[in-house]
Amino acid sequence: MIALARKILTIIYAVLKSGTEYREEEIAMRQSLQTERRKKALIKELARLGVNISA
Repeated sequence: MIALARKILTIIYAVLKSGTEYREEEIAMRQSLQTERRKKALIKELARLGVNISA
């Protein structure tokens, strides 16, 4: 519940600070990009630790 409230407040803050409209499509696109970056970072970290990953 707290995580959801934090996420909503973060979105509200970003919208108010930038003065732009909230667009669900942009949020979904950013989340997708963030997920891909996270995957790459985790794979890189596993490789650094010596774990072989074949995707």
